[in-house]
Amino acid sequence: MPFMPPPPQTQVLETQVPETEVPEPQVRRKRSHKKKVVAYQTPTEMQDRKKWEDDEEAELAQAWIDSSEDSVLSDGKRTVIFWAEIRDKFFEIMGRGRYRGDVSVYNKWKAMALKMNHFSTIHTRLTNNKPSGTNDADLLKAMLKQYKGLHGHHFSVGMFEIWKKCTSSPKWHPIPTSSP
Repeated sequence: MPFMPPPPQTQVLETQVPETEVPEPQVRRKRSHKKKVVAYQTPTEMQDRKKWEDDEEAELAQAWIDSSEDSVLSDGKRTVIFWAEIRDKFFEIMGRGRYRGDVSVYNKWKAMALKMNHFSTIHTRLTNNKPSGTNDADLLKAMLKQYKGLHGHHFSVGMFEIWKKCTSSPKWHPIPTSSP
């Protein structure tokens, strides 16, 4: 076997920064791609984004309930017509003109409905497995705690009121099945 010298040993040099020196902040690199923009939103809609207030969310829910409970054509409407009606009712109730984009109204309702559906799932699970001696206040505390634990944020008081209003609507109730 031929002679092989041992590998060179490397020394790790530790640099110590005196406590009086502040290390320089790292420079952020410029974005290598363009920011994604949804094609159907205009630049003014992108700039004019405003946080939704509790009263706006409540009125959007009311517009959805009114439109979905329309006894004449509630189930036969196409999606585009249904959402145009909801937007019109929402803007009429708010009395501020068309101050939000069509996509904004639709996306807000979808986000609200998702939160309410998650809360309804927790409500159903805890109501069906309610321990003896548990009152409604204890049950509500448990629902809110479980929602926060699962989703990382609170189910707000305003959203709870909207959830109560929506779940009292006949459109939200499950269709009973017939027994043989």
